[in-house]
Amino acid sequence: MMAGAGEPATDQDAATTGDAAVPSTDADIHDAATGQPAALCDGTHELKLRVYNAPENARELPGSVVRIENGLPSFAVDGECNYYISGGWSEDANSRNLPWKQGKLDVSMVDQIERSFPLAELSRLQECSPDSIVFDAARKMIESKSGAAECRIGGPRFNAAWSVIADRALELWTSGMPLTGGIWLSAYTSEDDLPAYDWPLSEPLKIFIIPVDVPEGEYKGFSSGVAHLVSDPDAVNKLRAVRERYLMDSKDRPGEYFDTPKVTDGKVSVRLYMRDAIPYEDSKGLLAFKVGA
Repeated sequence: MMAGAGEPATDQDAATTGDAAVPSTDADIHDAATGQPAALCDGTHELKLRVYNAPENARELPGSVVRIENGLPSFAVDGECNYYISGGWSEDANSRNLPWKQGKLDVSMVDQIERSFPLAELSRLQECSPDSIVFDAARKMIESKSGAAECRIGGPRFNAAWSVIADRALELWTSGMPLTGGIWLSAYTSEDDLPAYDWPLSEPLKIFIIPVDVPEGEYKGFSSGVAHLVSDPDAVNKLRAVRERYLMDSKDRPGEYFDTPKVTDGKVSVRLYMRDAIPYEDSKGLLAFKVGA
């Protein structure tokens, strides 16, 4: 029997199974509005929790920020127990190109999250190691509508919560289902001699290139929220097919490929960067909590 909206999946119908001991983080904070312990799966169609490494846009290749603008690796869950997860939770040269996936959390995972994340007051997890001044470490973010915690190197409480997601992230991604909505695209002109795939859409490839010369005089290739959304079902299927072929080819012959698919329409060649559209994005493709709800 499948779980209904707002209900966690049972071990029989979930994409994930299993349980693990979870260090207590005293996550019994009560919701200010209801006076009850804050629940993860409360049946609401809104984003409830995000756990991710914050984007470091300046470290990315020009035009490629679309792949990491919602964090990498990244995990999000809504009030109906639906989760959305990126690749990148394990070492993989193609982590930025892996598709986002979706699934339904099982009862044990919901319980682990509710026991380890004080959802109504996430600031209680703001316990970082003194070594967090190491700036090369990724900024780990834990966010909800009610608050956030951030550490480069977490302390015991932060790490215990983070590990609830990280320890099962690869399992959640592997067992998740592909997203089937739109694709966010951006491109950067490429003049190298690497093999190129044929551009599969009727729209001119050049419209997806983030322009170098813009009226404001500022190159947007390292900015978040500047990609183009492709939503036509036939078009997104063709784009996903290019991505899947690239992932297979670059795994079989890694020396022939660099970072992302190169495509050409016979007039221009580009490095093509893409990311699956995710529920709860704003108009620029950035995940956002519902304000005032």
